[in-house]
Amino acid sequence: MLVAGWCAFLFLYGAAAGPVYRTESLRAIIGRSCLEGHWLYPVLYGEPFLTKPPGHYVAIGLCSLPFGEVTAASARLPSVLAATLAVVLIHGMFRRVLGERAALLVAVLLPCSVLWLDKVPSAEIDMTLVGWVTAAIVLFHRALESQERESLWFTVAALLCVVGGTLTKWTAPAFFYLTVIPLLAWRRQLALLWNWRHLLAVSVACAACTLWAAAVVQEVGWDALADTIRKEAAYRFAPKASKGYPWTDVATYPLAVFAAHLPVSAFALLTFRRSFWAQWDAREKLLLQLLHCWTWPNLLFWTLVPNHNVRYALPMSAGLMGLGVMGLIAWLKRPNP
Repeated sequence: MLVAGWCAFLFLYGAAAGPVYRTESLRAIIGRSCLEGHWLYPVLYGEPFLTKPPGHYVAIGLCSLPFGEVTAASARLPSVLAATLAVVLIHGMFRRVLGERAALLVAVLLPCSVLWLDKVPSAEIDMTLVGWVTAAIVLFHRALESQERESLWFTVAALLCVVGGTLTKWTAPAFFYLTVIPLLAWRRQLALLWNWRHLLAVSVACAACTLWAAAVVQEVGWDALADTIRKEAAYRFAPKASKGYPWTDVATYPLAVFAAHLPVSAFALLTFRRSFWAQWDAREKLLLQLLHCWTWPNLLFWTLVPNHNVRYALPMSAGLMGLGVMGLIAWLKRPNP
């Protein structure tokens, strides 16, 4: 109840305080088209608008159904719900491994970063993606902790969350596998990627995405969908011809992300010390490894991507803040001189 109240205090404040602005208005307009029957793919002024999948717009439509129209508050409600879900999931993961005090600490500090306070509440897509990515990674962590029979269901659930993230924003699989592959490599468990449980979960996820793509192609044609995805990939990964590769951003982007999570992110640096690792048991080290793999591979990837923004780091925010909380806990437990 305390965590829910804290999230409500931070996230609901300002949800209806003013009209939508920046790209919020675009999200609200497309979300309104869902109420007009366009649930399968985004529609803007009667034309397909496929630069983003329909997940966030469907969420806006569903949140607006009780009101009969899209308002500033209902357009921002998906980000409120997604952010709350992310906090609750991280709280639950920390509580299972580190206990209630550590869980409460991470739940209080996680949503207080500059990025979170800027994007919640907001009608933009970012926090909805954060909710899906966080759910996928937390469920995969449960799969690693669980017995064989339970791990199947957690793995399938994790990949279905990746589907939800993919149908919200194309980058969701990158965040998931940039966490999972380094984690399994670190733990010398890469064979789990070829385990039948993971392959079954991937098959279910691919089938779900394929069904959606086939339905869209039937409505708008293959060329429209493929051309849009191609342009989105080129925008993200191809440097602008007029400016070339932004070498200066390679140095400044990690600093900007780090600064956006201060002061908690400063304590994450303590987790690199060898003496820091010695104080945790095997289960706690698994959590620590997960948070490291959630943070640094994703930060490196989005640093090297030519066209990036600090807000692109939001899905890895929980990893960095989680490391900071574990560093803070160790710092508070240090013996007095």
